[in-house]
Amino acid sequence: MMEKKNAGHDSKILIFSIRPPKLCRPTAVSVVVMVSMFAFISNQHILTTSPRPIIFQLASMNKDKAYANVTTRTSTTGLAAPLLDKRVEEEEKYEKKWEHADDEEYATITKGKIIPTAIVIGTQKGGTTAVSHYLNQHPSVMRGLHPMEEHFFDFKVPKGPNNHASMPNGTVEEYYREEYLYRYHNRFNLTKIKENPNLKTYEKTPIYIFNPKVPYRMKSIVPKSKIITVLRDPVERSLSHYKMMRDRNDATLKFVEGSFESCLDADFQGLKKYGIIPKDFDCGFQYEEQAVNQTALDSVIDDKQKVWDIDWTDSCMDEKWLKYFSRRRRKEKYCDSIIGRGLYAMQLRVWWKVYSKAERDELMMFLKSEDMRPVNGTIDMSNLFEMMEVENMEVKEKKVVHKTNFKMIMKDQTRDRLRCIYRPFNAELERMLGDEWKDA
Repeated sequence: MMEKKNAGHDSKILIFSIRPPKLCRPTAVSVVVMVSMFAFISNQHILTTSPRPIIFQLASMNKDKAYANVTTRTSTTGLAAPLLDKRVEEEEKYEKKWEHADDEEYATITKGKIIPTAIVIGTQKGGTTAVSHYLNQHPSVMRGLHPMEEHFFDFKVPKGPNNHASMPNGTVEEYYREEYLYRYHNRFNLTKIKENPNLKTYEKTPIYIFNPKVPYRMKSIVPKSKIITVLRDPVERSLSHYKMMRDRNDATLKFVEGSFESCLDADFQGLKKYGIIPKDFDCGFQYEEQAVNQTALDSVIDDKQKVWDIDWTDSCMDEKWLKYFSRRRRKEKYCDSIIGRGLYAMQLRVWWKVYSKAERDELMMFLKSEDMRPVNGTIDMSNLFEMMEVENMEVKEKKVVHKTNFKMIMKDQTRDRLRCIYRPFNAELERMLGDEWKDA
């Protein structure tokens, strides 16, 4: 502890550091108690010069050292003086984004931390579990500690004293990035990495592609990690999604009749409510009770060239999608976006904004779920292993990974309706990813 006179003013600044032994990592509560005791004894008001609270600072402590610098400043009136103007200005401004940081700065911030080689971002019921199962067979590849999904980038960002640790779009401010890198670093097996530094790491969380804030968070924290996306025929994906819900006895089923069609109709109405699908587009799934709508829809489906239009240049589309995604916080139950999760073009729009074309070409890989199934007892993983920067090897697998238990067959009328809904979104996906995705 030291006392520093403030020249020209009848006040003083008390600065002290708490540096525990290497083998002793204090809890946040113990540090706060120590600071409070000091304030009581010296009858001073405690203010931190950092915009991060002490509890938040402790998240970034490593094994070698842990410290909390606390500064108190009092005036002749006994009232706490405001923080330095320079710090206040820094708090009020959003920090620069990673694209302004050069490789040297990135290397400095990430030094000593595990940055995954790749992240599997989705899609749900698209085959991500199978891809993970195949990757795990390679001796030079290791996934995160969680046996299924890490769910790191869809976190709720803790707020600092300036009431934001991230920008509204999800970008984590530069001041907090190192702390989040440390948190992410702890999601991997540090012992194995220490034993074999050449291991390539990855994690998977299928909701990443669906959450419009995740690409901003990932670009903020791990801008060099590669991105693997597994996409599946959205119609078949929706049926698999429903089977999963039935296997889990999902709570959202109680808000509808419980049938596949009632779940689809609930989400369809939600998509219309938020403007993702035009409100005058009549394609309900309760068709047994809506014979008139059935006739109208048949005329649309029979005309194979007719596609209801979406204005993809509409700048409000992304805002509509964010509102649709955020409905969960408003406890609106639309059967877990059973249709929405198959609108891949809507989900990828924000990724296209965050990552430039050059970055997409370098970092992103898109796989078809149908291509990841066993053929003659083997899986072709050459492209994935190349992206993971490991040697190619034969992966043997005879059975389909992660099958659902609930059995049902989709009705032809239901399939026709889903094809009609997905058609313009699939056309946009083809434009974004290329001709090989024409029949997606």
